[in-house]
Amino acid sequence: MAWACALAATLHAERAPLPPARLVEESDLILTGQILAHKIGTERSHVGSGFGNYDWAIDLTLRIESVEKGKFDQSDTIVVRCFRIKTRKSITETVSVSGNHPIPDVGAGVRAHLYRHGELWRVIFPNGLAPVPDYAPLADAAAIRALSSRAYTYWLPVEGWICIAVIGMILLLRLRLMRRFRRHRPAE
Repeated sequence: MAWACALAATLHAERAPLPPARLVEESDLILTGQILAHKIGTERSHVGSGFGNYDWAIDLTLRIESVEKGKFDQSDTIVVRCFRIKTRKSITETVSVSGNHPIPDVGAGVRAHLYRHGELWRVIFPNGLAPVPDYAPLADAAAIRALSSRAYTYWLPVEGWICIAVIGMILLLRLRLMRRFRRHRPAE
């Protein structure tokens, strides 16, 4: 079991913060702006994909101050999605990327490094939101800190349910063998 956990940790390890040059390289759109609103929901995980994996979907509405890379002239605001882990179905999947850090509160000025995922603009994880020099350093909003994470979708990890089933089968088999042994035991 230990080798399986080690293998899973190497395959799905947390993503280290990206240096500025790599953020620019991975970005389809880079803009600066101010956060106007948060909206927190739930979505199926797009990073740790699989049945039973869910993330907190945190939509930020930004007022655009400038566009540094790419084109966006649809309006003066944009909705971008950040995420944090909500639930995973197994132990090995809890070592996956945990999402965007930090996700600041309303009023914060940010430089957002974005990529297109379907119809959504997503913030590059883990550190696609950076502070703008004229604003305060970024920290998680109180609503984001209050989100629960790293829970299991089915109350226990799938490995736990498998272990319980195997132990239950062994105990049931032992009970039947003991009954059979008592029945066939010669009378003294």
